[in-house]
Amino acid sequence: MLHVDLIAPIATLLDRHAKKRPEQVAYWDATRSVTYAQLADRTASIAANLAKAGLKEGDRLAIYLPNGVDWIEACFAALRAGAVVVPISFDAAEGEISYRLVDADCGFVVTAGARKEIVGKICRDAGISPSVIFAGAGADEAGPSMANLAGTSGAPAPDPDDIDRSAFIIYTSGTTGRAKGVLLSIRGMLWISAACWGSMGELSDKDVVRSPLPLFQSGPESSKSACFQVAPGSTPSAL
Repeated sequence: MLHVDLIAPIATLLDRHAKKRPEQVAYWDATRSVTYAQLADRTASIAANLAKAGLKEGDRLAIYLPNGVDWIEACFAALRAGAVVVPISFDAAEGEISYRLVDADCGFVVTAGARKEIVGKICRDAGISPSVIFAGAGADEAGPSMANLAGTSGAPAPDPDDIDRSAFIIYTSGTTGRAKGVLLSIRGMLWISAACWGSMGELSDKDVVRSPLPLFQSGPESSKSACFQVAPGSTPSAL
């Protein structure tokens, strides 16, 4: 049975959860957790501040972070700002990171404070100058941080409602040649929730889901981890 109510704009899904279960934990990792109400508020503020910083609908934003709440917030906020999200493995080699940033024409990068030097070197060597935003430990000392962007913005999030627009560029493994960026929509990413996890999995708000797989991948396992948690009746996720 296809749960079509699980396929909707990210802002709609987040708002639905925030109203129904505001104090319930949506995600947690080894360092922090976030409730549904906080997730909706924080991603709205980050999205609005990204727009203030010059991000326009269709601009590419790379997420170069390890699994965690920061990854989730960066992804949802970028989508709410209208960006095309470019996930990059936190274990990727410098050449792989550089290739993706240049090939996807990323104007923004969200990364860990500890990766400031390597990201700076990659950008200098590639001759690019994206806006870099930091998350996690040492983020405030490294430069503009997700935590600061999550503060009150004074403006609404852009929240585009077209779920068929290009919203992700996911790179293939490159086993048969140079990795290729594949364009995916929000509808496509949420389809796995509607067609599989929401029905076959029979998940309810009493379940807890552990997600050890890398969020940067586009396979059913990780797209489920990144997206299905904002569906009605879904569960908090431990990353």
